[in-house]
Amino acid sequence: MKKFLKKLKSKYIPNFIIVLSIIIILVSYYIAEQINCSSFEQLLYTINTVEGASMQPVYEGAVFVSVRLFGVVGAVLLIRYLIKRKYKFKLNDVYLNINKRSIKVFPFSRLFVSIVVLILSLLYVFFSFKFNEYIDSQFNKAEIFEKEYVNPKDVNITFPEKKRNLIYIYVESLENSAMSIEHGGVEKSSYIPNLEKLALENTNFSNLQTLGGGYATYGSTWTIAGMISQSAGIPLKVSASKANSYTSNNYMTGAYSLGDVLRDNGYRNYFILGEESSFAGADAYYRQHGSYEIFDYNWAKKEGLIPEDYYEWWGFEDSKLFEFSKEKLLEISQSDEPFNFVMETMDTHFMDGYVDKSCKTKFKENYANAYYCSDQLIYDFVKWVQEQDFYENTTIVISGDHLTMRKGFFVSTDTTYERTVYNVFINPAIEAHYNKNRKFNTIDMYPTTLASIGAEIEGDRLGLGTNLFSDKKTLIERTSLDYVESELSKTSDFYNDKILMDDSKEVKQEEEID
Repeated sequence: MKKFLKKLKSKYIPNFIIVLSIIIILVSYYIAEQINCSSFEQLLYTINTVEGASMQPVYEGAVFVSVRLFGVVGAVLLIRYLIKRKYKFKLNDVYLNINKRSIKVFPFSRLFVSIVVLILSLLYVFFSFKFNEYIDSQFNKAEIFEKEYVNPKDVNITFPEKKRNLIYIYVESLENSAMSIEHGGVEKSSYIPNLEKLALENTNFSNLQTLGGGYATYGSTWTIAGMISQSAGIPLKVSASKANSYTSNNYMTGAYSLGDVLRDNGYRNYFILGEESSFAGADAYYRQHGSYEIFDYNWAKKEGLIPEDYYEWWGFEDSKLFEFSKEKLLEISQSDEPFNFVMETMDTHFMDGYVDKSCKTKFKENYANAYYCSDQLIYDFVKWVQEQDFYENTTIVISGDHLTMRKGFFVSTDTTYERTVYNVFINPAIEAHYNKNRKFNTIDMYPTTLASIGAEIEGDRLGLGTNLFSDKKTLIERTSLDYVESELSKTSDFYNDKILMDDSKEVKQEEEID
């Protein structure tokens, strides 16, 4: 028994700890690469909302990690065996002969070494997912909401007598870097020549004198966060104590979004996407903030638009998204009610994107071809809309949801180049006072979008956003990008209590009003 316990302590437990450490590192590395966490809040949100068919990449990742794990462990054991066989000494007793002197380099027990490796693996996780920054943010209180937040519920928003339709296209990971150097990008040959053309011919709000866009600041750097930022004028911040609320019936109860405003002014709201709408809690947000009718992957199967076992990319690919959107737009445009039709593309999602079979390819890199293909699909769709009877009274907004999460894909030789999110307003109801050399973030898209369909906004501010069509300075222009970024990363009691809220606080406030 003593012999077994000795062996357990000297061999089995250390080996188990080493294998556990390898698992931690590999799984963490995979998750970090797949999610490319901009903050620990993003990881916390994702863990609490990812479910259903959208979990397929995670399942595939489990296989990926397992194969690599067995490969690494097998390689380590093989090397250890070969070393022992050739030099006939144990790894714990490694000696080096320097100047003809034998110096013992590793006089440590195997258990000690394994514990050190485990600690290092945990530190890797700690810094990979920016948990250190999250901890720091919990001890720093933001003041930006108390000072700058304008509650949209308290703002007078006036619509024209004939209300204008809105088509809003969120393009996955669409940033201006994909354009040519000549027009504000970093590529010799543009990955998105048609979107570049649309931005040149229509209204593009830019941080440059050429084409450009807005910054994706803290809480706006992944898909659902980008959508909320652009449609509610606030970042998506995650409170650990309320993380589960993002799939419940009190999704950001205190927010009053674009969908809320339009619904309350007689619009019908629609949202179409090629994945399960439950992914990342998108269905909860859109149903509770605008009563959107949602057309997603499950809807397409139910309607017989795709086979029951169909699964391409994240559900169904963007070529089908545009095909289904055309059919829906022809249907809903027959109504006398104005509509807000929101679309979410996915073909340019990292790591390598999806290149539709119908598309021509031009570049060596698959991800570049995904952009090139998506560019053509979007352009063809816009041209189709412009040929329809309802277009005359319709504004089209095309915006990236955030910057690409593919690390190192867009690289500029100009060290001062700033990566920004693409935007273009096609057929807006208003002209901009000035749209070049602006400093803004995607949060400013909220009031700007309302203005683009002819709504007049008292004070030209909603949430933390400013109407870019107006002559008002944005929050970044009045302060600085560093200030806004820093403030948004901090914890906010105002945000937790007034925007996230919870059912009990909502009821309490209603009782106080009564």
